[in-house]
Amino acid sequence: LEEVAVAADTPAVVAEPNEEVVVTETTPQPSEYEVLRANAIAEQDRAAQAKLERVIDYTKQTMVAYMSETELDRLCGYITEYSLGDTPREVSPVSVDSALKSIDLMHFGWNIGKAFGKKRIHTATFIKNVFAHALRDIEVSTIERKMSHTESECRIKLDGEIG
Repeated sequence: LEEVAVAADTPAVVAEPNEEVVVTETTPQPSEYEVLRANAIAEQDRAAQAKLERVIDYTKQTMVAYMSETELDRLCGYITEYSLGDTPREVSPVSVDSALKSIDLMHFGWNIGKAFGKKRIHTATFIKNVFAHALRDIEVSTIERKMSHTESECRIKLDGEIG
């Protein structure tokens, strides 16, 4: 305790150290709806993340033989963006080995588009942008139409079970 004298006529004031006061506010408990909604959203997020991981694994396993590590990393980045929207904003085209034909890239696109539940036109636009050099002579409408064709020889087969 500390005594402080101010003036002769003023009584001494005793100052005590401040005690910490803990204020506990009771936050309202979330309603059943709020709990169910939060759980449903969390489950959707987990499912979307798991699907993205499966597609990225498929991409790495399928494309590793046909492109450099740097190109593969960029491709995986574009696919991650694609999974969240329609087409990545800025794409620097990815180079692939000439052993892959356009039908292989179309099949690859169809496979990942199917996994994400994307419309064919969005997938066709995506692969046209990402593989711009390899698909330079093919229109988006042609890609959209032919991406699930199977009549020609190809290295990448259609696979609707990735996602």
